[in-house]
Amino acid sequence: MAMLELRPPSESDLRRLFEIQSDDASREMAGYPQRDWDAFQLHWQKNVIGSDAVTRVVVVDGETGREIIGQISLFSRDGLREIGYLIARSHWGQGIASKALSQFLSEVPERPIHAVVLPTNARSIRILEKNAFTLVSKSNAPSEEAWTYRLS
Repeated sequence: MAMLELRPPSESDLRRLFEIQSDDASREMAGYPQRDWDAFQLHWQKNVIGSDAVTRVVVVDGETGREIIGQISLFSRDGLREIGYLIARSHWGQGIASKALSQFLSEVPERPIHAVVLPTNARSIRILEKNAFTLVSKSNAPSEEAWTYRLS
């Protein structure tokens, strides 16, 4: 696996992160909404930078040098601390998300941490379980189908 680095985000990272989150397969798997550039910037400023979130950009050594391939964030939602991550589809299946999550969790000792995942997202479920998250609830309502995992 390529050298992986987690670092704080900068404004210059936003275009690349927007490209990554615009991937239809990623959005469908994770169940997050499509955002245009303006909505993405607003979401990023309000929920990722301008809040109590802890966010890191995932960077690896690529063929043309250092490459941003995703992000990982710990944020507040509905009174819980929740984690979310997104890795560019071109890097799926390489163990990068598992390694990035493990590295992030060692950097951020705050517990408990929750993760909400669609039950169809087997990759993310596997990543969470590899990092000691356990299933605590299942919601199978059609409009809110999601499973919640917790790391204590």
